Amino acid sequence: RLRGKGVGFRTESDTEVVLEAWRQWGPAALSKFRGMFAFALYDEHTGALILARDPLGIKPMYVMPRGSGILFASELKALVTVVGPELSINADALVASTLFYFLPEEQCAVEGIFKLPPGSWSEWRADGSSRAGRYWDPAEEAAAAAAGPAADLPAVLEEAVAAHMVADVPVASFLSGGLDSSLITALAADREPSIEAYTITFRPEDQRLEAMPDDAVYARKMAANLGIRLHEIEISPNVVDLLPRVVD
Repeated sequence: RLRGKGVGFRTESDTEVVLEAWRQWGPAALSKFRGMFAFALYDEHTGALILARDPLGIKPMYVMPRGSGILFASELKALVTVVGPELSINADALVASTLFYFLPEEQCAVEGIFKLPPGSWSEWRADGSSRAGRYWDPAEEAAAAAAGPAADLPAVLEEAVAAHMVADVPVASFLSGGLDSSLITALAADREPSIEAYTITFRPEDQRLEAMPDDAVYARKMAANLGIRLHEIEISPNVVDLLPRVVD
């Protein structure tokens, strides 16, 4: 689409496409992107910093207003490393974590830090002003889908898998043996019969402690049915030694 508007590209990088798309359409470019992303873009001409996050919020983006500016990172630990002594625990988030075993999207574990909402962007300027917008809303998308013609689900899945197999490096499948990963692996193998799959296994003594059955059994069956190579990675951690890293 950009080439049709006369844009020339010097690389095959998707990063260059993001830059040229933003130059062409501004925030409207976000609704044209596909996939998961979180990025920051700095405009030297206007002095504006733009932060953006993918529609479903698969990639995180943490923001911390500080003085006349902001700190931002895709991982909370990066902010903790820089300003750790300044930070304190968000008590509401602690309660939510205890109740739900996860943090709701609108909560952050650290006081004063927030997550850029999924499907949104924000712009921050050197004078302290800011603005924000939302380019994708799941409720609106669901309502539009319900009002329109029924989607051809097999065709949608096949096209999505095909799009994800476009890469600069070899693509493999993470095959857990469940329905979702089995379906995706089957569609991928249909397009690329030489694709390989990976699965996680546990030692028998550890498996006895698991509430769920051994998924590797189903991963092996699926791989054999598809005629693809399955790599099994056995996890045998010493939990006591790992505990400090797990807490971190």
